[in-house]
Amino acid sequence: MTSLTPPSVHGDALAELYLLDGPVRDYAWGSAELLAELQGRDASGEPEAELWLGSHPGAPSVVHHLGASVPLNTLLAAAPAEALGGCLAAGIDASGDPHSPQLPFLVKLLAAAAPLSIQAHPTVNQAQQGWDAENARGTALDSPERCYKDRNHKPEMLIAITEFSALCGFRDPRDAAGTFRRLGELQELSADVLTAVTEFSQRLEAGDLSGVFTALLDPEGPWADDTDNRTFATRLLTALCHPDNTDLVATDASLSTAVEIAAHHPDDPGVLVSMLMNRVNLSPGEAIFLGAGVVHAYLSGLGLETMASSDNVLRGGLTPKHINVTELQRVVDFTPTTDPRVHPASRGESEDGARVETFPVPVNDFIVTGIHLAPQSTFHLHDAGPRILVCTAGEVRLEASEQSLDLTPGQAAFAPASTRALALADRSAGGAVSTQKPHNAEHPTTLFVIGCPSASR
Repeated sequence: MTSLTPPSVHGDALAELYLLDGPVRDYAWGSAELLAELQGRDASGEPEAELWLGSHPGAPSVVHHLGASVPLNTLLAAAPAEALGGCLAAGIDASGDPHSPQLPFLVKLLAAAAPLSIQAHPTVNQAQQGWDAENARGTALDSPERCYKDRNHKPEMLIAITEFSALCGFRDPRDAAGTFRRLGELQELSADVLTAVTEFSQRLEAGDLSGVFTALLDPEGPWADDTDNRTFATRLLTALCHPDNTDLVATDASLSTAVEIAAHHPDDPGVLVSMLMNRVNLSPGEAIFLGAGVVHAYLSGLGLETMASSDNVLRGGLTPKHINVTELQRVVDFTPTTDPRVHPASRGESEDGARVETFPVPVNDFIVTGIHLAPQSTFHLHDAGPRILVCTAGEVRLEASEQSLDLTPGQAAFAPASTRALALADRSAGGAVSTQKPHNAEHPTTLFVIGCPSASR
């Protein structure tokens, strides 16, 4: 239940707090249960992939202001100084205006029941170049072949709410070569496919990660070209998933992951690309950061995703959507990745037991603070700048000077820059709770606060 104490709003002044009504994206890979379970409601029966919380013009959240429902980006543009202070995003407006007064970050609750596309995101310079080039070619902003929806980069961090699995970055090519050698041991593998995977293992052993990646995705190559109705990818994946090869698959974690993905994408060469990538399994509360050029694909689970406010995605498989291999190769960083986990830094506990941690990331677009409230505890937040606050466990009351707002799991609020201080009070004892268990029974309420690093200093 959401309670909102009426704010003292005079003229066009902003309220201190706004409940965010975020649009839910119904992408096919989305879970029909995870968001509903988090929010403690009945499932809709349809995929609910992402709940967007922010001002990106592609799908802005809606707030209630002076009795009207207003898109958040409209509210911010009408009162940028009061809403944003000095925390402004550049280059995300659909018109390409580099001075669009919007939040520099976008927050999503992401719920995956099936693998997302293999993808990477550009740097700022690459995004600006790509935006200008597509505009010069006359590619419409809503065209399915459009790669660049704005002029911004899209570094992102995901914090697991449930167990969460992802592919992140490239393995050492020599390790990947071992996986491709094992493919040559599959039963029921045709001679031409055997020759191709043997060649790939040799190229990977020599360090040619880029070449193998590009060859697998070449739309005119034998792995993706369906002229003969059964591509190399289809034939190899049919063999990989054959019961006679179960024991061999069990010897290699990357092969096991490929079988898992092939259940959703039995003809997609992106399944072979997954063998070049690292698998990361996160427990609730653990996080990963993905910078520009890092190839990745989320596999399953519910997480809180924070990114620079952008919708620029270069896809590389596991999707029916457009794949621009040339542009993807320009953006992807082929440097092997080790561990992309972000280790939170503790800011200690308040006098009444609230535990606070920050998630350090190497970008200036956002900062994420996790606040874990002990029963009946209160934490006082004095960080400046606009903030989005998301409850993921328990129930919390946000208290400003003249307004209060209760949040339950899966709900979020926006606090303008003009709201200088907030008290965050645990209300879980008598409030609604989701079916998601708190990360720590001593701290039953969890709230994530997303803001601007420059404004928090």
